[in-house]
Amino acid sequence: MCDINDLDISDAYNLIIESETIDWLLLGYKNTRDVISLYSSGVGGLSEFRKHLRMDKIFYGFVKLNNQCVLITWLPEQFTGIRRARALVHSRSIALYLNLHYAQLTASDMSDLSEDNIRALLKLDRQTCQRSSSTSYLEERAQRFDTSPIQRRSISQDRRKKAKEFPVKSRHSSISGLAKLEMDKKAPAEKQKEEKEEEEKRQRLEEEEKQRMEEERQRMEEEERQRLEEEERQRIEEEERQRIEEENQRIEEEENQRMEEEERQRIEEEERQRMEEEERQRMEEEERQRMEEEERQRMEEEERQRMEEEERQRMEEEERQRMEEERQRMEQEERRKIVDREKEERAREVEQEMLQREQEIEKVRGLEEKEVLRQQELFEAKKMAEMTISGFISVQPNGTILWKRRFFTMKQKTLSFYKDELSATPLEVLDLDGVTLSNNMDLDFETSVPNSFILETKLNGSYQFAADDKQGLNAILSALQTVVSYQ
Repeated sequence: MCDINDLDISDAYNLIIESETIDWLLLGYKNTRDVISLYSSGVGGLSEFRKHLRMDKIFYGFVKLNNQCVLITWLPEQFTGIRRARALVHSRSIALYLNLHYAQLTASDMSDLSEDNIRALLKLDRQTCQRSSSTSYLEERAQRFDTSPIQRRSISQDRRKKAKEFPVKSRHSSISGLAKLEMDKKAPAEKQKEEKEEEEKRQRLEEEEKQRMEEERQRMEEEERQRLEEEERQRIEEEERQRIEEENQRIEEEENQRMEEEERQRIEEEERQRMEEEERQRMEEEERQRMEEEERQRMEEEERQRMEEEERQRMEEEERQRMEEERQRMEQEERRKIVDREKEERAREVEQEMLQREQEIEKVRGLEEKEVLRQQELFEAKKMAEMTISGFISVQPNGTILWKRRFFTMKQKTLSFYKDELSATPLEVLDLDGVTLSNNMDLDFETSVPNSFILETKLNGSYQFAADDKQGLNAILSALQTVVSYQ
């Protein structure tokens, strides 16, 4: 059961039945489960009524069309289970309360509430209607409940008048404006007593009125239910004969239509699924191609950046090496100039010593010429052995293909290598004692490197050296020939 005691519902219902003020009303729950309230009412018929419906709520409507009324249960398909069953039960209670309706309809979408459907339900056409005027409709209602339309209209108007006099406490009151004026003239104590008595009387009257209305509603509902059951029984008996005759043909036609509709729906569903599957595969293929294209572009971009970075590093390294080689070349030129000056000075010193030696030889006539020459050669060899030479040279140790440019100094039988001319500590020192020098006629052809020669050591194997030019090579070989042996 549901609570449908809202007086606004009965007022709107009476206005639809007894006057032309409004022609539809809309009922709903308003955040409750069993209490039915008036949502809205107005004019405009079925089209205006549809504008107030929502797909997320359950509504009950009462619409007047051509002096015939239809009771509508708005039950969208999203409501299932208990809520749907409860709504259908409540619709029967509302049908008993709003009993002056010609037909009842349960709708789940707007297409169910088209004007053509409602007119077909009410068995109306667009030119005529079964009931000629609202007067006959009111007379029929008066005959059912032994109450004239004028009496019911006066009851409704009296309710609204009382509700206006006491809008806060109650919609029914028996206190008039004149009684209130007389109370204001009396003494306060007597006035309070009379107000209290009037309040008790008003509450009593309200309670009696409420009980009377409830009893009247229950009686009307019971009478209407019995009348509807009797009419339904007679209608069923009358229609049963015709229904039986038409049933087989209708069932057969409906079955054929149903099978055709099911087959059509099945084909449409299969076609829809096929199209959806094709669309899904197409989208997946497009997504895969898009991802592959993005991955390819990303890899190409990374490769391009990597190559640009390598090219930049290579150019930087080449520039650094070029600058380093230029610096070393300039330093080597400078050192070569210094070495050349030292050689020139040593040559002049040797020449002077030779002149002095010749003078001494001329003085010492008693010595034999061969002895003098031998002594001179020994002296020259000793001089060359004690002479120190230095400069830059490229070195390739045994077992590696890498060339390393080093600054070297050769003094007596020691060959020292430094990182540069400013380094005080040598990186490596070769003892030239026991070292042999390759004495092939064409050293460049043997080593495949211009201005190069090979030193064979006992401990570390062979070392290949490359001078910057032919002059430097001759200077180094001249110094080495005094301290090493030929292979």
